[in-house]
Amino acid sequence: LSEEEEITVENNINALLNLSDFSLPTLEIQYNADEEAVADIFVRVNSGGEKLSASDLMLSVASGVLEGIDVHSMLEDAVNEINDVVDPNTGFVMKKEIILTAGLMFTGAESMYLSNHSNYTQKRMNSIFKDNWTKIIEALKNTVTYIEFIGFNGKKLSNSIILPIAYYFYKNN
Repeated sequence: LSEEEEITVENNINALLNLSDFSLPTLEIQYNADEEAVADIFVRVNSGGEKLSASDLMLSVASGVLEGIDVHSMLEDAVNEINDVVDPNTGFVMKKEIILTAGLMFTGAESMYLSNHSNYTQKRMNSIFKDNWTKIIEALKNTVTYIEFIGFNGKKLSNSIILPIAYYFYKNN
């Protein structure tokens, strides 16, 4: 090694050895904090780093309160399952945000905004991902199938048209 490379290696080793003196910022959350408070803290802490989408936040909270349930896989599987029932060239393309918004709407949330922290209660997450998940996904599959059946090009429809139709299927099996 050249003298310059030896100095660089030595500096890097010293920097690694000094990591034990490095102070990492931490945040302590009280053990009895409710889900909404934790979600609010999560949003504020995350605002300095890479922004999470509202659906990512909702899934993170759901993962935390629903032990043993892989909500990320559930949602990914649902997106694929719904998109598989329509013609890929003309069918409506389902996105995770629509599924999560449908979950809020169908389970009676006061707000359908994914960014509304009051939606992140354990009761709401249970209602969406445990109690009603299959019925929500079936309603959305029926909706995209129906839209295709009556001749609409799903690619040209707005997301907002899907939810009222899906809600009808949800309520009427």
